[in-house]
Amino acid sequence: WAALEGRTVSEQYVALDTGCVWGGALTMMNLDTGEKIHCDCS
Repeated sequence: WAALEGRTVSEQYVALDTGCVWGGALTMMNLDTGEKIHCDCS
């Protein structure tokens, strides 16, 4: 799923897998505000 880079075609879903293990970022989401926070994994 990391190949999706946190994208989805439906607003019904929130894709958070941004490939941390493969050199991408760790993505978190504040469920109260909807804010997405990205953190480099290196």
